[in-house]
Amino acid sequence: MQNDVSSLLSQLKDMQHKNSELADENNTLWNVSLFSIMKALKDVAMGKDAAVVAKAYASREGGGNTFEKIEEAIDHVNDQLLKMNPTITGSSLHIDHKSYLCHFDVWHFRPL
Repeated sequence: MQNDVSSLLSQLKDMQHKNSELADENNTLWNVSLFSIMKALKDVAMGKDAAVVAKAYASREGGGNTFEKIEEAIDHVNDQLLKMNPTITGSSLHIDHKSYLCHFDVWHFRPL
């Protein structure tokens, strides 16, 4: 009977240890996932801000070379995004020249 109790206590300790390891792993995964989601949301917000600025610039400016200036500004914004977030491997900000609708994409391929 004492062997059974010792065996059960040993199993209980093993299960508590395993439970603790799983809780730590769960916390780590949660923190990494949350961090990745927050970074992605920040990237999208920066892209939307850049799109709004470019759209306002386009509607304010007139003339023949307006879109060339906008595309230069977009290239600059993309360069800044790449410098600010090393996990970004590419980004693009497109403006429809007729409707001024903006579309922003960010690609993450590097590990965090």
